[in-house]
Amino acid sequence: MSIKNKLYFGVFIAIFSLVIFVFGLLILNKEVNARDQRHLVLVETEIALSDLNQLTYKYLAYPREENNIKWNLKYWSTLNLINKVAKNEGNEDILNKFKLLRPVFLNIVSQKTLDSERDEVLISGFLKEFESIKHDIKILSKDVLQSSRDIRETFQSMIFYVFITALFLIIYISIKLFAGIKESLDSLIFGIKQVKGGNKNYVVRIKGDDEFVEVAEYFNEMTKNLNESDKKYKEFIKELEYKKNKLQVILRSIEDAVIFCDRNKKIVLFNKSAEKMTGFSENEAVGKNHEEILKIVTEKRDKSSIDYFKKTIKTNKVSKLKNGYYVVGKKGEKTPIAQTISPVLDFKGKIIGCVNVLHDITKDKEVMKAKTEFISTASHQLRTPASTIKLLIDAILKGYSGKITKKQKEYINNLKNASDRLITLVNDLLNVSKIESDKLSINIEKVDPRSFIKEIINETKFLDMVQNCSIRLKRSETALPPVFIDKILIRQAFRNILDNAVHYSQNGKLCKIIVALKSDPKGILISISDNGIGIDKKDQSKVFTRFFRSEKAVRVFADGTGLGLYVAKGILERLGGKIWFESEPGKGTTFYVLLPKRKKEVVSPK
Repeated sequence: MSIKNKLYFGVFIAIFSLVIFVFGLLILNKEVNARDQRHLVLVETEIALSDLNQLTYKYLAYPREENNIKWNLKYWSTLNLINKVAKNEGNEDILNKFKLLRPVFLNIVSQKTLDSERDEVLISGFLKEFESIKHDIKILSKDVLQSSRDIRETFQSMIFYVFITALFLIIYISIKLFAGIKESLDSLIFGIKQVKGGNKNYVVRIKGDDEFVEVAEYFNEMTKNLNESDKKYKEFIKELEYKKNKLQVILRSIEDAVIFCDRNKKIVLFNKSAEKMTGFSENEAVGKNHEEILKIVTEKRDKSSIDYFKKTIKTNKVSKLKNGYYVVGKKGEKTPIAQTISPVLDFKGKIIGCVNVLHDITKDKEVMKAKTEFISTASHQLRTPASTIKLLIDAILKGYSGKITKKQKEYINNLKNASDRLITLVNDLLNVSKIESDKLSINIEKVDPRSFIKEIINETKFLDMVQNCSIRLKRSETALPPVFIDKILIRQAFRNILDNAVHYSQNGKLCKIIVALKSDPKGILISISDNGIGIDKKDQSKVFTRFFRSEKAVRVFADGTGLGLYVAKGILERLGGKIWFESEPGKGTTFYVLLPKRKKEVVSPK
């Protein structure tokens, strides 16, 4: 029987005992009430007989009609009570005796005088009979009262014995129930201790048919699953150890420095390349704050202005440092790096740390330097013959070498256009080499932005007329503060942007370009909007890279170099400005340029 059923059985026994007890109580209570009612009638009858006795003596002393009437009235009321007594007690003799009193009394009343000896005998017999009835009533009353008391005592005894019996049953059932529970719990606790001690093959055995048997079965099933899980866990740990060793071998063999830090910036993993780059051994680095081991500086500052580790933890995004950053080694030596900091997540998606990969770009910088020097040298070498060719072509077109035919002039114009493109390409290459080698010559001036932009637009009027294009400067609603820029370089950057807007707006409709200026908390924001071909989404991330030209751009204007926007971005960023764009393919592009209000500290060119 289950524990629940045992409890139900105990409760049923208790309720059943209570019902029997209450039922007996009701019966006894009913009997006691009935006996109390009989006793009350007897007491009332006894009082009525006493009253009737007094009226009898009163009439015998004063035989008047008035006393006679009172006696008769009292007699009939007492007769009713005697009748109830006879019915309740089953004693008809008292009723018959009482009924015989009235004829005797009427006989006495019929005598005119009560002096004769006969009358005295009659009265004496009447009174004696009367007293006999009273005596019988008293005896009945006493018997009824005693029986009522006996029932009450029996009832009290019954309450006591029922209580003792119920208490005994409850105690007995509780002892049996909890003894079984304790035995089952002891078995389970012993089994738990066995499993805790390492005996995972222990089987709990509990006799009976209650819930503890089911618990024991679940426990045994659990230990069986635990054994299987333990085996799988050991296999998993073994595999994990193998993968860990394999990963450590891979990390040690990686040429890039790899450093893993937890959320508190404590170094957890430090590979051989990191040891070589920093000069610190793995034992020295692990457990230390990464700022104590990894010191990253720029060419102009002794420390990076942004805590990229903190930024990565906060944003859960990869942070990258590309150019101009160095790792300072233990002995003070600097190594140029490209750094990538990536967040590491646990299986719940919570950040547990960051992995820092540092790529030594010393060779890359040497290759870039060699490439830049080659481009610069080649561009200078090309610039002189290209300029000479242009001068000679101009001289021929002006007729200095004699008159030329119409067909010859057409050929020479084509040569002139080709030489112009060559000179433009050479100039762009020279600018690229200056930007990448940080050799731009900068002369900062205080400039009124609106007048300056208006000059640049006027300088492009000839190109506008040739290309049938309209460039409009939108009126500013408020006065604009001055900006601090290099006029020559910014002019070149804006010419590159405007030239692109003109060339790539020739898509079969009137070219319209709108230039607008407005004040910004960080400077002056200039927008250049066109209604041209736009830039496809797949190409937008490549717009500011060197030599990039989309397929659509090549179809519209084949003579571009792919360097205009790269040069513009390099110039603006070198002067503390910014450039970005928004574009919708087929509808046009808007370039935004932010020029700084404050004078930027510029390092002299190298």
